[in-house]
Formats: sequence, structure tokens, C-alpha cells
Amino acid sequence: MGVALGKMGNHTEAIKNFDEIINRELAKPHGPGGSLVVAARTKKVSLERTNSKLSKAFLEEIIEKCRRHSHADQIIEDLVHIKEKE
Repeated sequence: MGVALGKMGNHTEAIKNFDEIINRELAKPHGPGGSLVVAARTKKVSLERTNSKLSKAFLEEIIEKCRRHSHADQIIEDLVHIKEKE
């Protein structure tokens, strides 16, 4: 849904949709899954189109939240890659 909203230029609603997915992933008792990475990547795209300064800060925040989960190493690695390379 968020991707479709972003493609239609409705980045504010897209960001809200991605936030819901990210929050749901972070709330999982055993830690986030791959959906968090997909939502973070696409939220970053929308943020770059609306407020580019927030995109890297947003990823830093998500990385820190993921560090609270002991088995989120791959998720963190993927998020760092998004932040630094994409």
C-alpha cells in the first residue's frame, strides 16, 4: 500500500503506512523480520522526496531500536547498507 501511495505522489500517507509496518515489526516479541527492511527502504525513498535530512536520521533511529534485539544482526546490517549505499 505504501509503495502505491508513494508512486502516486502521496508520500505523507506512504510514510504513515511504512511507520505502521515498522512499528509492528519492532513490536514482535522475537524481534523484527525482513518486512522491516523493505518498509525502511521504501520509507527512506519517500522521506528523500519530502525531507531528505530526515532519511538518514530515521535509519539511525531504526538501527538503534533493532540493536535491542539479540538476533537482529542481519536486519541491522541491511539497514546500515541502505543508509550508507542507497
